[in-house]
Amino acid sequence: MFGFSYESARSRNVELAFNKWLWYSQTANTETITVQDSNNQSKTYTINWGSVPGRSPKDEFGITLRVVRSIVLTNGRSYQLTYNDKGYLVRSTLPSGAYIRYTY
Repeated sequence: MFGFSYESARSRNVELAFNKWLWYSQTANTETITVQDSNNQSKTYTINWGSVPGRSPKDEFGITLRVVRSIVLTNGRSYQLTYNDKGYLVRSTLPSGAYIRYTY
C-alpha cells in the first residue's frame, strides 16, 4: 500500500506498506523526515543545509554553493560536514566524534 497525502507544497505524508507512515517537511534550510519504527514509535532525521563560497568548475569565478551542513539522526547524534573556500568537502565528523579528512 502506497499513497500520498499533501499538507502543503513543502510538506507531505506518505503511507508505506503495513500502514506505516513517512512524514516529510522542508523549509529553506532544513528537511525533516519522520518514520514509524516497528514499535510504532516516531523517529526523526533532519538534514540541515547551508551556503558556502565556491569556485566555478574551471576555477574562473566565485560562486555560492548549497551544501549539506549536517545530518541529525534519530538519537540526536549527527554527522557534521565541513567545506573549504572552494566549496570542496574537507571533513566529515561522525556521530562518534571521529572524523574523515579529505584532501584534493
